[in-house]
Amino acid sequence: GFVGATCENDSHTCGTLHCLNGGTCISMHKSSKCVCAAAFTGPECQYPASSPCISNPCYNGGTCEFLSDASPYYHCNCPANFNGLNCHILDFDFQGGFGQDIIPPKIEEKCEIAVCASYAGNKICDGKCNNHACGWDGGDCSLNFNDPWKNCSQSLQCWKYFNDGKCDSQCNNAGCLYDGFDCQKYEGQCK
Repeated sequence: GFVGATCENDSHTCGTLHCLNGGTCISMHKSSKCVCAAAFTGPECQYPASSPCISNPCYNGGTCEFLSDASPYYHCNCPANFNGLNCHILDFDFQGGFGQDIIPPKIEEKCEIAVCASYAGNKICDGKCNNHACGWDGGDCSLNFNDPWKNCSQSLQCWKYFNDGKCDSQCNNAGCLYDGFDCQKYEGQCK
């Protein structure tokens, strides 16, 4: 068929030009071009119009860099000790650089605060022992669960981002305690 304000462009003679992501090819007198959907740009509508870096997908101080040639159109430049595509995996062997898609190494944490062993289980939440390594004060700070995140299968250490005021979508599930409800919208409630 023909497209254009006065049906002046043949939409079927685009040759090797392939419009992606919902773009429409129009053939003009001597050349063809893609008219892209609002969310994409580029000669074949292959690039997102807005950078995925706007949402800041990199954790732990990583910086997002836009890539124009491959989905997801960004990569994270991670600091030392943080690896993974979003700098979300604690990896003491990683020297820094572009995060790699790796299986998280097993990290054993040991409570370094000697008194926490005697405070654990006394039914009082002792602030200095309220951390992952010390088992949330033996469950005293976590409704008697020594490891409330044991069913959290995300490589992101969700307890570090729990109830921090920012929605961490990887942690927004039952096993990861819904990110402390950071992803819930409170519109229409009294303030």
